[in-house]
Amino acid sequence: MLLELNDSMRQSCFRAVELAKQNHVLFSFDPNLRKELRNDAQMRQRMMQMLSMADVIEPTLEEARIITGCTAISDVLRALHAAGPRLVVLTRDKDGALFSFDGQVLSAEGIDVPVVDPTGAGDTFAAALACCIEENVRMEDAISFCNCAGTLVCTKRGAIGMAIPTREQVLDMMRLHPARLHMESLQALYEKEHKHEIA
Repeated sequence: MLLELNDSMRQSCFRAVELAKQNHVLFSFDPNLRKELRNDAQMRQRMMQMLSMADVIEPTLEEARIITGCTAISDVLRALHAAGPRLVVLTRDKDGALFSFDGQVLSAEGIDVPVVDPTGAGDTFAAALACCIEENVRMEDAISFCNCAGTLVCTKRGAIGMAIPTREQVLDMMRLHPARLHMESLQALYEKEHKHEIA
């Protein structure tokens, strides 16, 4: 979203990333697209430029489809990896999340809870992911932690600061709702999604 507000904000974002890369700081990018601001070829070009510098990207599936122009999840993942990020994370609202890394796709099903207000769920998921990366948490545990953190935000109303759960609350939810995980290769996912074309 910040890339589309104005030119000054755009330049500041690119400069911040440049400084991070110069200092070997991991760069995680959440596109946070707002279609009401802009959705055109220039926006997609800026997103791809930012992607080329990212180590991690964490768009929603809808955002990823807009950025890449692809529909099938395997095609979306391949296009995003080709742009540069080693870890691609797709959030899918009630359907959970996907982590794509090293040719593998790890998925976690969504957690069924009454949704009060989803504001801040994506930001909280991204913050949880940053914590997991910093702490070198196993991918299987990280996707569960992030999924639970984002889900908990949806159960409360209010500004982001009022809804963000504590680490203890996230760990409690992980115990109450063990993650339903599935791992497959990106190639296997591609073949499954394109089986009518391959046959």
